Amino acid sequence: MKEKSSKICFKNILYSRPLQGLVRVSYLEKSIYLGGKMEIGEINKGRDKIIVALKEFKGKSYVDIRTYFENDEGKWLPTKKGITFSPELLDDVLKLLNEAKKKLQENANV
Repeated sequence: MKEKSSKICFKNILYSRPLQGLVRVSYLEKSIYLGGKMEIGEINKGRDKIIVALKEFKGKSYVDIRTYFENDEGKWLPTKKGITFSPELLDDVLKLLNEAKKKLQENANV
């Protein structure tokens, strides 16, 4: 029986994920969306991380922005703190985030 594996891209490096672990395969110029999830990037937030990812659920794509924590075994796990939304809302979310940034900059200059 052939061992099943999936491929993921993490920070522009393509990995093959056999059942027993993660093995680096090659560098890529662009990220690839495989296996239902593609991590776009992360932001360190103290002991936690905020991870932005594209996910697929029931054949539909979503943007996920979520806080992750590191468990005792060193594995990063998602928390309930986060938001998942359809790509159609991405421009509206970006517009509101830019507006919030603008307001913060205005208040800092007062």
